[in-house]
Amino acid sequence: MSEEEAKTYHINPFDVTKVWPHADYPVIEVGELELNRNPENYFAEVGASGVRPEECRSRHGLLAGQDAAGAASSAIRMRTRYRIGVNYNLLPVNEPKCPFSTYNRDGSMRFNANGGGSPNYEPNSFGGPTQEPKYVERPTTYGTSTSAGSATASMTATITRSRGNLFRVMTPEQRKRLIGNIAASLSQTPRHIQERQLEHLYRADPAYGEGVGKALCIPVSELVPAK
Repeated sequence: MSEEEAKTYHINPFDVTKVWPHADYPVIEVGELELNRNPENYFAEVGASGVRPEECRSRHGLLAGQDAAGAASSAIRMRTRYRIGVNYNLLPVNEPKCPFSTYNRDGSMRFNANGGGSPNYEPNSFGGPTQEPKYVERPTTYGTSTSAGSATASMTATITRSRGNLFRVMTPEQRKRLIGNIAASLSQTPRHIQERQLEHLYRADPAYGEGVGKALCIPVSELVPAK
């Protein structure tokens, strides 16, 4: 079923209580899952196993949240985390079999190097792993769907505006404490990171950026082009 057909089909194709009529859409065999041995250790291979159905959904063009199955996938993931912990994906039976990079850190029973001293955010200026563009979820054509790839620029502008609004409703004393706390943390970072952050703060509210810049002895006027 194409996306165009899904828009006008007589049943909701994402309703898990319905079956697509095979006369219209014959079943396509994609392979077989063969269970060819019994577990050698039931606890290690079955009791400690965890599943994440939503990890497979985007491969078929479906997005978690488009239908009830998306919600069910999230529920299964949450039950798995409750049963064997948030780092269940690091257990031998669950860990990926190919090299991968992630910024996931911490949590109960984290038993590997936990990223060492490298930064745990992206993008960063320290050579950390970056997203592979070919694996980014394509934009959906369904207006009622939720997609992580939608309107990133608009979302960033909304976040910046919200931060400015919060700063403007603070009392002078609250602003002073906020600026002092941010400047204290930023003072421990390289100059180029300080400058980037000051630009963000200035966009939220000029007084915000100028206040932190003054505490760091960095003139914000040199960073933000004059209007």
